[in-house]
Amino acid sequence: KVSISTSEQKLQLFRSQRSAALEEQFKRLDADGDGKIEPEEREHFFEAKYDKLDINDDHNLTAGEIQGILPDDRIKFDQNHDGDIDESEYLKEQEKRSDEFDTDGDDSITLNEFLDNASGR
Repeated sequence: KVSISTSEQKLQLFRSQRSAALEEQFKRLDADGDGKIEPEEREHFFEAKYDKLDINDDHNLTAGEIQGILPDDRIKFDQNHDGDIDESEYLKEQEKRSDEFDTDGDDSITLNEFLDNASGR
């Protein structure tokens, strides 16, 4: 019989909870419930996220609006280096990032692709 230490049990519990949370996030992104996150679903999700971040509704994310939300990634999002992140910059970078999840190149992200990439495997 193999004994599992308390720290190993905690790690297993954490991984299980993390996996369940990622599966729930996948379900939210998969708006039509077909088991794949299509480009339109990703775009809709990122547009809604941008609108939520853009507190003053000026179509530019300023330092105050993204403070703590996009740490160290600001340069990647702010492609024209004007200090703000407009919606097209935000959507372009998010699309690039989500394309990395599509490992088989079929324009859809399956649950397995999502879990593998979100878990950092």
